[in-house]
Amino acid sequence: MQHFYNSSAQGTHWRLMQASVGSKSSSSGPFCDVGESGSNCSTAVPGSGHNSEDVDVVAATTVDELLAMQKFDRIDLLKIDAGGEEVAALSGAIASIAGGRVGVLAFACGGQGAWKHGQLGEVVARLDELGYTCYLAGQETQHGSLARLTGCWRPSYETQHRSTAVCVPRGHLLYPHTERMSLRYGLHEQVYFKQLQAAPAQQSEAAAAAGGKELDSQQKLSAGQPEGVHQAVTAGMSGQPIDPGSDADVHLPPLVDDGGSQVAEQVAETSQLDLWAANPEATSFTAPSSRCTLHPNSTVQLAAPPLNTSAGVPFLFDIASMPSRNASCAHCPAREPAAMPPCCGVCVFAKRKCVDFYPGKNVSERVAKHLVDSGNDLENLSPCELFARIRGRTLWLAGDSQMWNFYYALECFLREFAPSLQRTPPLLDPQENRKLVTVWAPVPYPAICLDLALGTRVCVVRVDAIWHLKHTVIPRLQAHTPHFREDLFVFNFGLHYPLPAMAAVQTGNSFLARGLRELAAWRKARLADLPAFIWVDTAPQHFNTSDGTYPGGKQPFACVPLQAWHSGKPTALAGGRYNLAAAPIVPNISDAHLHIWNGSAPLWRSHWPGECSHWCHPGPYQLWLFLLNDLLQRQSLGSPVEVPGRSAVQQTQAQHRILLRSL
Repeated sequence: MQHFYNSSAQGTHWRLMQASVGSKSSSSGPFCDVGESGSNCSTAVPGSGHNSEDVDVVAATTVDELLAMQKFDRIDLLKIDAGGEEVAALSGAIASIAGGRVGVLAFACGGQGAWKHGQLGEVVARLDELGYTCYLAGQETQHGSLARLTGCWRPSYETQHRSTAVCVPRGHLLYPHTERMSLRYGLHEQVYFKQLQAAPAQQSEAAAAAGGKELDSQQKLSAGQPEGVHQAVTAGMSGQPIDPGSDADVHLPPLVDDGGSQVAEQVAETSQLDLWAANPEATSFTAPSSRCTLHPNSTVQLAAPPLNTSAGVPFLFDIASMPSRNASCAHCPAREPAAMPPCCGVCVFAKRKCVDFYPGKNVSERVAKHLVDSGNDLENLSPCELFARIRGRTLWLAGDSQMWNFYYALECFLREFAPSLQRTPPLLDPQENRKLVTVWAPVPYPAICLDLALGTRVCVVRVDAIWHLKHTVIPRLQAHTPHFREDLFVFNFGLHYPLPAMAAVQTGNSFLARGLRELAAWRKARLADLPAFIWVDTAPQHFNTSDGTYPGGKQPFACVPLQAWHSGKPTALAGGRYNLAAAPIVPNISDAHLHIWNGSAPLWRSHWPGECSHWCHPGPYQLWLFLLNDLLQRQSLGSPVEVPGRSAVQQTQAQHRILLRSL
């Protein structure tokens, strides 16, 4: 029997199916009590007190088979409450879970059935291998309502109390929110367990007997489980016995010292990246140049007062703190061939520093001052914050030469988290790296990365056409990049398409719009397998034309202010014809939109000499980094990070002030 409901949110459909699920299909599955007490099913054989007429045997299937029969490619939520037999039901769903076809997973645990033998730790460990982070649901406290199990396991979590576990894929949009709801977010891990470990563990004789006992193979999710079995305990978080008759979830109280104040435990602190990376969950890292500190609970502490360098500019723009050419290029040959990317390297910006192009004119300092005076909080953007947001992921930049220069700014800013300043290819197989090259003129552009600590990377792939993105770049990265779905993918290639005529913009018939619609359809069909996509505005140009776009011809050009933008013409204020053509389609090709047009439009004095498309460094590309970090925060992309004293609202207001002051 199936029932369909569509009376909730528009476009949401519910399908309810009567089915019994377990670890395998069976014609003699659960025993269902159909007497006066209602319909209560269990795999446990009924006791002698049951009348056979009151018991019905129901055929069982598995979640995997059920989804296949119903032709579900993916489900957003799988919630299991099977009267103590949840492990068996999970076992029958393992193929769907491992295949990425299950979103959020919630299941009852503890107190009944297989849970009495202490299986929660094994379930959490197996789901961790499959990319899920699990939490134990509890009552709301001032520090959160979820107790993080993954990576924080303690035997006391094998509670005999009936509770609910919630597991979220680490690439899921809800993951940052569940992290924020976790007690680990408000209390440091060691602090949280300080009182717990000191409390007497009141274990029952049955729990003690179960400790170390090998479980029946049918009760396990799969082979390859951790050795041993966690002992079940009946002690609550405060060390007090749990009332076995209680139906409430486990209450997780905040920890306090004897005086009633919150416990503040000291952790080790270091400025040596290798020492921190060896134990990041118990060590704070203070970046040696920016002086920001990243704590184990992903809280960032800024230099106090906020760091302004000797040159009076924010760290993001400070050339003096950047590594010298010798430090960046020690691993490179003395004379490099003409090739892209050059081996020499990080913070060299391909020899395109403003100070070299315009000596003595303080171009970078002027750009930074303009942005700060406009209310932009550049002083409080630190490498610690951006690194923490992308930690454990690859942040990909893909697109034309503007994205390549954006990458130069990105790798330089995060250099303090790089064990080495030597760039690496993104894929292990050299042949596959060569296949990523889609731009060959004037020289081939192979993809490059800078490896950061803790499995984090920043990479750039040159791609000028939508066709190559769909058929070459993304498929190759999917096939050869572990956890690609959890990454962040930032892209744009607008300037390599013909400038849309206004008539084509209005009808949606420009080459760019047609290509983006094809990309939207392609992405929709593969959405579950793709990382978060972030579309970047096509950047403004400052040629001597009515809208600043390239007029044709050869260098040198004289750059001029974007008069249409300064005079308030609607087309220019809306982002120019490239961005107008893309605007209706952007929601279908991306999860977020990085708006860089209005912030970059007034910065016409910092282009390369004789060229009015690309800027020198540090300059507008560093502004894009600030805006990208803000976007990740506001859209909850990447990992959650706390920077005391700063908020997304404040940063967004600062962006608005930039625009209003420029206008």
